[in-house]
Amino acid sequence: MSLLSGNTFDAITWSDGHQFAPMLIEFTHITKCSGCGTIFWLDDRTEVEHSSEDTTPSCNFLKLYEYQEFLSTAKTYTSEEERYLRTKFWRGMNNRVRKNEELFQNLDDERLWKDNLMALLDLIGTSETDELIWRAEIYRNLGEFEESKKILQRIDDSELNWLVEAFEKEINAKNTKVFVFE
Repeated sequence: MSLLSGNTFDAITWSDGHQFAPMLIEFTHITKCSGCGTIFWLDDRTEVEHSSEDTTPSCNFLKLYEYQEFLSTAKTYTSEEERYLRTKFWRGMNNRVRKNEELFQNLDDERLWKDNLMALLDLIGTSETDELIWRAEIYRNLGEFEESKKILQRIDDSELNWLVEAFEKEINAKNTKVFVFE
């Protein structure tokens, strides 16, 4: 599938980088075969074979815990792929908050959440502005507010003062949950 047009009018952007844009379709990069259950990457090398009687299978997003399942069972993936998987899991957990649900719905959720965020930190650099924003958000999510503040102080871009102020407001409120940028 490809995108012929789309826009971000009326888009909602969240502190974890997730953006809901009703006029812009999001595509997945990984899916699960509805027949055999194999999880695989969709890329230029992926070919889907089917007979003329079958319809072309759809490529759906993985369910929340399938990202973690793939991370623990896949034999190989690149650091870029790992970052994608861990980000999808992070944002997938945050979708609960976006729906006004509890972030942790069972005893394993908090452990998976923290382990995933700590592993994600290892995959994110420390020099680019977008990397600093991600790191500040992850530390804020983990409740490490002072570390988050320190990282925000390294952002030297006057056009992002509004973003830093939004994070600082949530840090001062001791809010660890994802929030909407107003």
